[in-house]
Amino acid sequence: SVLSGSGLVHQSVILAREDGNGGKRLVAYVVPVTIFDKEALTGYLKDRLPGYMVPSLWVALASFPLTSNGKVDKRSLPEPEVSGADEYVGPRTTTEQVLAGIWQELLGVDRVGVYDNFFELGGDSIISIQVVSRAQRKGLQLKPRELFEHQTLEALAASIRSETRGSAAEQGVLSGGADLLPVQQLFFEQEYAVASHYNQSMLLEVSRSVAAEDLRKAVAAITAHHDVLRFTYQRSGGSWQQTYGSKEGRLEEADLSEVDLSALPVMIREVCNTYQQSLNLETGELCRWVLIHTPAGAPADRLFIVIHHLAVDGVSWRILLEDLRLCVEALSAGKEIDLGAKSSSYRQYGHALSAYARHGSTTMQQEYWATVIENIRPLPVDFVSSSPLIGDVNTLQVNLGEGLTRSLLTGVHHAYQTEINDLLLSALSRTLQEWSGHEGVVIGLEGHGREAINEEIDTSRTVGWFTNIYPVLLSADQGVSAADQIKSVKEQLRRLPGKGMGYSALRYLHPSAEVRGRLTPDFPFEILFNYLGQLGNVTGQDGWMSKAKEEGGATISADNRFGTRLAINAQVTGGVLQVRWSYAATDYQESTIRRLAEQYLHHLSALIRHCQEKETGEHTPSDFGLQENVGYEELNTFMNNSNADDQIDIFEF
Repeated sequence: SVLSGSGLVHQSVILAREDGNGGKRLVAYVVPVTIFDKEALTGYLKDRLPGYMVPSLWVALASFPLTSNGKVDKRSLPEPEVSGADEYVGPRTTTEQVLAGIWQELLGVDRVGVYDNFFELGGDSIISIQVVSRAQRKGLQLKPRELFEHQTLEALAASIRSETRGSAAEQGVLSGGADLLPVQQLFFEQEYAVASHYNQSMLLEVSRSVAAEDLRKAVAAITAHHDVLRFTYQRSGGSWQQTYGSKEGRLEEADLSEVDLSALPVMIREVCNTYQQSLNLETGELCRWVLIHTPAGAPADRLFIVIHHLAVDGVSWRILLEDLRLCVEALSAGKEIDLGAKSSSYRQYGHALSAYARHGSTTMQQEYWATVIENIRPLPVDFVSSSPLIGDVNTLQVNLGEGLTRSLLTGVHHAYQTEINDLLLSALSRTLQEWSGHEGVVIGLEGHGREAINEEIDTSRTVGWFTNIYPVLLSADQGVSAADQIKSVKEQLRRLPGKGMGYSALRYLHPSAEVRGRLTPDFPFEILFNYLGQLGNVTGQDGWMSKAKEEGGATISADNRFGTRLAINAQVTGGVLQVRWSYAATDYQESTIRRLAEQYLHHLSALIRHCQEKETGEHTPSDFGLQENVGYEELNTFMNNSNADDQIDIFEF
């Protein structure tokens, strides 16, 4: 319809043709008015349609073949010439070269061609934020959503505008107050016994070639640049206030150079534990950077970084470690530190999220979320206990094989046009349904929370705790096929309003106490799930910095409450999917959790293999924007009962 309005073609037909890899490409067949101008036609469509609706292949014809009754004979349209797209075509422009280099570093691939798809190479929403951060450093104006709209290197490069976009981000050293984000309010709701000991940390090996003075300057620069690292907290009138403080970042040192090598791991853990317990919310001691000097026989020193969770999350670590690398490399080369302009401040994001909570479209979501809350059911337990503490928590880890992990990241999503979380949650919902006996299970899902809630906000270079926690009700008949399990869960996830952002915004930021109260469950989510993405690119491949093997101490005080029954964290490390099941020994026997974890891997492996074996891809209603109106079963029936021409005619209409 849009193409016909261009004035450049007499007739046009768009088909989705399968390529040799089982994927599909849009092919445009056109009868041009005069000469065929592919660039003009592509540009016309890009101005009016999202990137995924712009054909990747074009065929110009003098006329269309017709059936006996005068309709276009779509079966007789020629196969498009795709030899150029099937072969590797390297980056051609400067923009393509810059983007290809970024993709290679973050995705761990040897080369990237212009027709390669970011998500098919293993990209995800977290890595998309890293792409944006690095692209902006190199002068490319980009936002995370553009990687979803323009998924190939060629399309993404073509979409980038050359002009510099104005930034409304707060610059300089910030002061004054900043509203608490929903996840921070949730933290203070727990009234932890030791609120100052609730951290995230990173223990790194650092080459002795890196001067301590350079690390000291780097720490000072990073703390000055990322204002959340200077937050202080004061309790006033029964609520907590968050204020930008004035603490300067400093590097501390611990000398273990005389320690026997055999005792080094234990001594490193002791040092880390001391600093884990040293943070103080009210005095603004939110982070520690500690250079640990090791014996001459050890290959490297250690750098321990501990930050209170109120000021950091998984995406933040990627930003901080990249900044650390940039600072050290600049100083080593005799250059000044330049961390560039800041993206939107934590305070600005809080203001934007409050406005989002009050918006009519968000307020309309409350019925949806109230229904989900009403469906929360207690999980089975082995023992009846009161509120367990962190000291009661054990963690059991299971790993998916390297080959299946590789397929999960890159090789199976053409089967049902899925994302990684679709398969991870399909396996989890099946596991929990079998265990609990409930057709529907409510899972507390953790997302990175950095969604594009408006055009002005950009958090690609912002450190802070943005995590969004929201309930997801997943239901399916027990014993359904692998195909139906995947389709059902995928469609339920696609029906989530606003990618789940509305729940916590309404619960904590809506001005109506009635709305907030209605969305507050009687008891916490009994199961939390978080896919942390690929962690191999957090520390990068620098020769002077890598993740250390020793343990970095206890990140959370043993006296703090464990606020759920099961916490499941999945991440890809070293090419392997690791799934960690944390549970309280006062609730479960280890054998119960081991059985659940192994059953989960069994179901996940079966779903991956099912997708591997599927020769032809299938679509579900959300692929056509129909998830609110059509169930996947209805679409299955339609596709099975219609011939190819009918399908094409209906979808064209």
